[in-house]
Amino acid sequence: MSDEYKPEDNGAADEIRSHPTIPEPPKIKPKLPPRPKAEPSEEARDYQRLGIAMNIPASLVAPIVALTLGGAWLDGKLHLTPDFTLVGAVLGVVCGFVNMFRIVGKLNK
Repeated sequence: MSDEYKPEDNGAADEIRSHPTIPEPPKIKPKLPPRPKAEPSEEARDYQRLGIAMNIPASLVAPIVALTLGGAWLDGKLHLTPDFTLVGAVLGVVCGFVNMFRIVGKLNK
């Protein structure tokens, strides 16, 4: 006698095969509104520039604060003089100004 399990055939497989197949779902193609062909108004462009300009202070200050605090944390962990704090502050200033110049370049487009 084999150790394999063989389920009893009580006709359930035949019953499943006798049911009709499930139909395919309908293909839905939504109609989107047409894209506006006109250029944005001068007021809209001013608001876009204002939104970009609002990012300048955060993009300048955030890297300075983050890298300076990271350097201070490293100095505390390694029990060193404020070498990493100064390096972090200098790198933060460089990164902050690079970010600021990139954003100002977007404003001039």
